[in-house]
Amino acid sequence: MANVKINSAYMENCTLQIKDSSGNEVAYTWAEDRLSITTDMVKGQSYAFKVTANTGYAFTSAVTIRLSYNTYQFTLSDDAKTATYYGADMEAVPINYATITITAQAQEDPNQITVTEHLEHCTSNITGQTLTKGVPYDIILTADTGYYFKDVPTVNESGRISEFSLSDESHTATLSSYVPGGDLSITATAIEETIENTSYSFFNMYSPDDKYLAAFADNTVYNVGDGTITEYDITPYIYALYVLPFKLSTLVELKKVPGIDLYKYFYKNEVPSVPYASRIFTIDFGSLTFEREFDSDFDFDCSIRLDVPFFGSIDINPYDVIGRTVHVVGYVNLLNRTMDVTVTGESGDIIAEQKQQIGHSIPYITQTYKSTSTYSDEMSNGLTGIQAVETYDFEIKKVSELSGYVKADFVVPEEADFIGEDWDSIRSILESGVIYGEGQNIPVCQILLFIQRYQRGNS
Repeated sequence: MANVKINSAYMENCTLQIKDSSGNEVAYTWAEDRLSITTDMVKGQSYAFKVTANTGYAFTSAVTIRLSYNTYQFTLSDDAKTATYYGADMEAVPINYATITITAQAQEDPNQITVTEHLEHCTSNITGQTLTKGVPYDIILTADTGYYFKDVPTVNESGRISEFSLSDESHTATLSSYVPGGDLSITATAIEETIENTSYSFFNMYSPDDKYLAAFADNTVYNVGDGTITEYDITPYIYALYVLPFKLSTLVELKKVPGIDLYKYFYKNEVPSVPYASRIFTIDFGSLTFEREFDSDFDFDCSIRLDVPFFGSIDINPYDVIGRTVHVVGYVNLLNRTMDVTVTGESGDIIAEQKQQIGHSIPYITQTYKSTSTYSDEMSNGLTGIQAVETYDFEIKKVSELSGYVKADFVVPEEADFIGEDWDSIRSILESGVIYGEGQNIPVCQILLFIQRYQRGNS
């Protein structure tokens, strides 16, 4: 039997697929003049046809097949990018003619979205995809291994800016159900997760949660080699551990790092780090307006106490604020755990200012703890030329264990229920210095001795 020929003078910007009744693809060859197609279809057998528009194109007019004197339409997909011709039961249809004609003209898709991506150290789930105007998409950006999103990625659609939502770790950025209305560009930059220790010089700052601290407390650093096991005490490398009265991540920009550096030891467990630039920041407590009620001296016959969150109270002179609006700002220094609260007037004049420590320290030292500031070249982070070497010894002792001249830097009751009006005087005596021995009667307490010795040397 003769093979079927296709007249295709009107097939543009698309491709043709032919399958027989068994679902096998049928081969065909275009003529050099692109006006006809020679096929392996056999007259009298059944076939199915599919036409697919090229990328960026769609069918804006009907796709048809002409069999003898009758013309039939293909079925268009919802996005008008494919067209199929089957029988009534979605089966291949008999082709009883030696020549047939297929008309399929795809045009540039007016709903086609052009996406431009400016990505650094990250990937996108829509790269290489064709987007359609009016169709919702979930766009997901993923940072490369060892990188995170410091800045929030954005989509720019003709000046309309949409921001992605970052995951807790800032490793992924998601824009859910985004419906494009036109061409758009995506901008995203991920940066390497490194510890910015050059600005701190000798130390780093971290913001661990309770779960992290529990794991850290149970961690022991070992060195295994040559058949020996050495256990290291890491407490000398911890400068301070304290709790803040607020969630730090809501006030400053933190960054995820692979773990905590402890001199030459490394506790590998991802934790937020406090960059150098975030060590000092402000908390804006807002403004207060003190209205006048009597428009006379009676307005000032009052006392004003300003209660500041995380801080305490500040007494305000009524003559400084009555009839005015004041602005309250707290300046936090994480290095020394202080907050300086400033109350200013409309003109910027300082009405009141008070500074104090916030939060509280967490004890982590053992009964005998020694920390030295004698740094070798290996520990100095590149700093050289240190002339004075200072050594600090810290010991916790009971008063009953001491005799002679005693001067304490920190005094705490040994018994939790030890209170009384004499406590302040006892503490004052010990912190000022006292000769203690037989005949002296000082209630039960502990003192933290701080002994400072100066040596001369070069490093």
